[in-house]
Amino acid sequence: MNEQAIIEKLGKLRGINPSADFAERSKNIILSTQRLSTPKRAFAFYNLKHLLTEGVGSALSVGLVSIIAVFLLTNAPKALNPIIGSNIIPGADTTALVNDANAAVKDIDIHMQETQLFDTAAQKAGLALKETANGQAPHTNTSLIEKESSNIATPETTSATDINNILDQLIK
Repeated sequence: MNEQAIIEKLGKLRGINPSADFAERSKNIILSTQRLSTPKRAFAFYNLKHLLTEGVGSALSVGLVSIIAVFLLTNAPKALNPIIGSNIIPGADTTALVNDANAAVKDIDIHMQETQLFDTAAQKAGLALKETANGQAPHTNTSLIEKESSNIATPETTSATDINNILDQLIK
């Protein structure tokens, strides 16, 4: 479709008029809507009526809320103390909560210590494996083992009856 054809179609559409019923209905709808009030000025506080109605009302409501908040914050703990102190509210027993928290902390500390021990043991085992793999492990040296075994004091051999007598003495 070229430009000339578009202009011809628009010329035909220009001649279209709404029906009388539609025009009347639209006119009535537009006229029945409430007119918008004049826009408020940006600085409306200079108006004395506005200042007395909205400004004072806002100040009173903020003041009242502040007084109620202060009253509740100062008196609510005193009023709720008998309820909380007698454990009427479930879970309000603070000593039990503190004890549970301390037990959890101790349990976590134990697990952390175990984790550190496992980490240290894993590092030592890894180092020993590396030394063994490279042939540098001092604990596999036979002359070192013989030297240390001579320094170990061997207990005197005791017979089974001597051991039984010692055990009997311990039991008594």
